[in-house]
Amino acid sequence: MRASGLLFSCVAAASLLLVSCGQKAEEDPAINTDAEILSIMIEEMDPAADGIWQSAGWIITEEGEQELWPTTDGGWQSVADSAERLKTLSADLDAPVYSAVGKPWSLSLVRLTEASEAARVAAEARDKQGLFDAGGDIYRACLMCHLRYAREAEMAGSDAGE
Repeated sequence: MRASGLLFSCVAAASLLLVSCGQKAEEDPAINTDAEILSIMIEEMDPAADGIWQSAGWIITEEGEQELWPTTDGGWQSVADSAERLKTLSADLDAPVYSAVGKPWSLSLVRLTEASEAARVAAEARDKQGLFDAGGDIYRACLMCHLRYAREAEMAGSDAGE
Protein backbone atom coordinates (compact mmCIF):
# COMPACT_ATOMS: atom_id res chain seq x y z
CA MET A 1 0.00 0.00 0.00
CA ARG A 2 1.35 3.43 -0.91
CA ALA A 3 2.08 5.88 1.87
CA SER A 4 -0.74 8.17 0.70
CA GLY A 5 -3.26 5.32 0.82
CA LEU A 6 -2.02 4.30 4.24
CA LEU A 7 -2.25 7.89 5.49
CA PHE A 8 -5.78 8.25 4.12
CA SER A 9 -6.82 5.05 5.88
CA CYS A 10 -5.14 6.12 9.11
CA VAL A 11 -6.62 9.62 8.95
CA ALA A 12 -10.09 8.30 8.30
CA ALA A 13 -9.86 5.62 10.99
CA ALA A 14 -8.36 7.93 13.58
CA SER A 15 -10.87 10.65 12.83
CA LEU A 16 -13.79 8.27 13.06
CA LEU A 17 -12.39 6.88 16.28
CA LEU A 18 -12.01 10.40 17.63
CA VAL A 19 -15.66 10.99 16.79
CA SER A 20 -16.62 7.80 18.61
CA CYS A 21 -14.66 8.90 21.69
CA GLY A 22 -17.19 11.64 22.21
CA GLN A 23 -14.43 14.15 22.99
CA LYS A 24 -15.96 17.54 22.30
CA ALA A 25 -14.32 20.91 22.32
CA GLU A 26 -16.14 23.89 23.74
CA GLU A 27 -17.87 24.96 20.61
CA ASP A 28 -20.62 26.83 18.94
CA PRO A 29 -23.59 24.42 19.07
CA ALA A 30 -24.04 24.90 15.32
CA ILE A 31 -20.56 23.47 14.65
CA ASN A 32 -19.87 19.74 14.79
CA THR A 33 -16.12 19.86 15.42
CA ASP A 34 -15.65 16.10 15.08
CA ALA A 35 -17.18 16.09 11.61
CA GLU A 36 -15.31 19.27 10.71
CA ILE A 37 -11.96 17.78 11.82
CA LEU A 38 -12.66 14.67 9.76
CA SER A 39 -13.51 16.82 6.75
CA ILE A 40 -10.37 18.96 7.12
CA MET A 41 -8.18 15.88 7.43
CA ILE A 42 -9.64 14.00 4.47
CA GLU A 43 -10.34 16.89 2.12
CA GLU A 44 -7.42 19.20 2.89
CA MET A 45 -4.64 17.70 5.03
CA ASP A 46 -4.36 14.39 3.21
CA PRO A 47 -4.02 16.01 -0.25
CA ALA A 48 -1.47 18.50 1.12
CA ALA A 49 0.59 15.68 2.65
CA ASP A 50 0.30 13.70 -0.58
CA GLY A 51 1.66 16.73 -2.43
CA ILE A 52 4.84 16.23 -0.42
CA TRP A 53 5.04 12.45 -0.17
CA GLN A 54 4.32 11.81 -3.85
CA SER A 55 7.24 14.06 -4.76
CA ALA A 56 9.88 12.73 -2.39
CA GLY A 57 11.75 9.47 -2.49
CA TRP A 58 12.12 6.53 -4.77
CA ILE A 59 10.13 3.62 -6.09
CA ILE A 60 12.29 0.53 -6.38
CA THR A 61 11.10 -2.38 -8.49
CA GLU A 62 12.69 -5.33 -10.25
CA GLU A 63 13.03 -3.06 -13.30
CA GLY A 64 15.01 -0.46 -11.39
CA GLU A 65 14.72 2.71 -9.40
CA GLN A 66 12.43 5.63 -10.16
CA GLU A 67 12.95 8.99 -8.45
CA LEU A 68 9.85 10.92 -7.41
CA TRP A 69 11.49 14.36 -7.10
CA PRO A 70 10.07 17.25 -9.09
CA THR A 71 11.91 18.00 -12.31
CA THR A 72 10.67 21.55 -12.91
CA ASP A 73 10.55 24.81 -10.99
CA GLY A 74 6.76 24.53 -11.01
CA GLY A 75 6.94 21.04 -9.55
CA TRP A 76 9.17 22.18 -6.69
CA GLN A 77 6.88 25.17 -6.09
CA SER A 78 3.88 22.85 -5.91
CA VAL A 79 5.62 20.84 -3.19
CA ALA A 80 6.49 24.02 -1.28
CA ASP A 81 2.85 25.15 -1.60
CA SER A 82 1.63 21.80 -0.25
CA ALA A 83 3.97 22.12 2.72
CA GLU A 84 2.78 25.66 3.42
CA ARG A 85 -0.85 24.49 3.21
CA LEU A 86 -0.18 21.67 5.67
CA LYS A 87 1.49 24.13 8.04
CA THR A 88 -1.49 26.50 7.82
CA LEU A 89 -3.97 23.69 8.43
CA SER A 90 -1.98 22.59 11.49
CA ALA A 91 -2.26 26.10 12.92
CA ASP A 92 -5.99 26.15 12.12
CA LEU A 93 -6.52 22.88 14.01
CA ASP A 94 -4.73 24.30 17.04
CA ALA A 95 -7.53 26.88 17.40
CA PRO A 96 -9.45 26.75 20.70
CA VAL A 97 -12.54 25.25 19.07
CA TYR A 98 -10.51 22.12 18.19
CA SER A 99 -7.73 22.10 20.76
CA ALA A 100 -9.87 21.12 23.73
CA VAL A 101 -9.15 17.50 22.84
CA GLY A 102 -5.98 17.90 24.86
CA LYS A 103 -2.28 18.50 25.09
CA PRO A 104 -1.18 15.50 22.95
CA TRP A 105 -3.24 16.97 20.10
CA SER A 106 -1.36 20.26 20.38
CA LEU A 107 2.02 18.51 20.59
CA SER A 108 1.25 16.59 17.39
CA LEU A 109 0.26 19.83 15.69
CA VAL A 110 3.48 21.56 16.81
CA ARG A 111 5.52 18.70 15.36
CA LEU A 112 3.46 18.74 12.17
CA THR A 113 3.93 22.50 11.84
CA GLU A 114 7.70 22.19 12.29
CA ALA A 115 7.97 19.31 9.82
CA SER A 116 5.80 21.13 7.27
CA GLU A 117 8.02 24.20 7.51
CA ALA A 118 11.10 22.00 7.05
CA ALA A 119 9.49 20.49 3.94
CA ARG A 120 8.73 23.95 2.54
CA VAL A 121 12.32 25.11 3.11
CA ALA A 122 13.70 21.91 1.56
CA ALA A 123 11.45 22.22 -1.50
CA GLU A 124 12.46 25.84 -2.01
CA ALA A 125 16.14 24.81 -1.77
CA ARG A 126 15.60 21.75 -4.05
CA ASP A 127 17.04 19.69 -1.18
CA LYS A 128 15.99 16.13 -1.96
CA GLN A 129 17.24 14.54 1.25
CA GLY A 130 15.83 17.38 3.36
CA LEU A 131 12.43 16.94 1.71
CA PHE A 132 12.56 13.18 2.22
CA ASP A 133 13.47 13.61 5.90
CA ALA A 134 10.76 16.24 6.44
CA GLY A 135 8.23 13.90 4.82
CA GLY A 136 9.17 11.24 7.36
CA ASP A 137 8.76 13.74 10.17
CA ILE A 138 5.31 14.68 8.84
CA TYR A 139 4.35 11.02 8.79
CA ARG A 140 5.53 10.50 12.37
CA ALA A 141 3.67 13.61 13.61
CA CYS A 142 0.46 12.37 12.02
CA LEU A 143 0.98 8.84 13.28
CA MET A 144 1.63 10.02 16.84
CA CYS A 145 -1.76 11.68 16.94
CA HIS A 146 -3.61 8.88 15.15
CA LEU A 147 -2.22 6.21 17.45
CA ARG A 148 -3.13 8.23 20.51
CA TYR A 149 -6.75 8.71 19.54
CA ALA A 150 -7.15 5.20 18.17
CA ARG A 151 -5.91 3.82 21.51
CA GLU A 152 -8.26 6.09 23.47
CA ALA A 153 -11.20 5.06 21.30
CA GLU A 154 -10.35 1.39 21.79
CA MET A 155 -10.17 1.89 25.55
CA ALA A 156 -13.46 3.80 25.58
CA GLY A 157 -15.06 1.02 23.57
CA SER A 158 -13.83 -1.68 25.97
CA ASP A 159 -15.13 0.34 28.96
CA ALA A 160 -18.53 0.64 27.32
CA GLY A 161 -18.69 -3.13 26.79
CA GLU A 162 -18.06 -4.00 30.45
